Amino acid sequence: MKNVIYQYWDGNVRPSAQYGSDCMRAYAERIGADYVFERNANFGKKFGLGRVTPYYGCFKPVFDDKYLEYDNVLFCDTDIFPVDGLEESIFDGWNGELGMAREPLQPQYRHDPKLNKQCNRKTEAQWAKLVNEKYDCDLHTDDEGRLVVFNSGVVLYSNAGLRICREQFKPFQEYVNMIERDPIVAGKVYGTDQGYLHAMAMSMMIDFQEIDTEWNRCITWDPYDDGSSFARTAVDSKTPDTKFVHIQMRGADNQNNQWHWQVANKPKSEWFSMNNGVMIK
Repeated sequence: MKNVIYQYWDGNVRPSAQYGSDCMRAYAERIGADYVFERNANFGKKFGLGRVTPYYGCFKPVFDDKYLEYDNVLFCDTDIFPVDGLEESIFDGWNGELGMAREPLQPQYRHDPKLNKQCNRKTEAQWAKLVNEKYDCDLHTDDEGRLVVFNSGVVLYSNAGLRICREQFKPFQEYVNMIERDPIVAGKVYGTDQGYLHAMAMSMMIDFQEIDTEWNRCITWDPYDDGSSFARTAVDSKTPDTKFVHIQMRGADNQNNQWHWQVANKPKSEWFSMNNGVMIK
């Protein structure tokens, strides 16, 4: 099997993104996969998508013929870090055509009325309505009837999946216009690649298979922390089985390599404070 991992960065590469690339390149070498880190491909610019343009660079492998030589393609954001020494291949056992992992905590965060989040019950319901009416599909829900949130930081395509996406993807501009013209969901996360790919995965004739969440364990700030103290609470969702760690904490881009390594591989008690003096609890 011939596999490749694709990452990109448009603009000046931040040190944290370079470190993420270095870690992913080393992982690709360990599992025998090719690796591509593309600088300033600016793939999204050709579509003129406004504020969300940079996000759509992740779809370049779908439309670039050179990726059709691979059996499988993995796209990863540059804030995804394989745990130290990981040798298990994400491609092993993969037999779907398109895959993403869910964010288990997001449905709770988005539906809890105690949280003043930009995504909430109202925006979730409106996004689902728009997608259903536009693309004639239903979105996945959890056991409590809340929309599942699939994260686009780790996306798997088979060769057949690449071809299906190329043929069946609806125009990016059509989707973005639908979102940005609706006063309830405009300006929020729904217009990015994550919302688009979720909608396409549910509406295309494609074998969509969820990726185990251990391949995309998210580290975030706790939304229930009111910020009244000098220390901020982080949510560390890693488990002993975690493979990839997604460091989504605002401010993390300014931290050095050692800090990122600590967060990806150690418990919170061993993390360093942030450069701006914020303590993590």
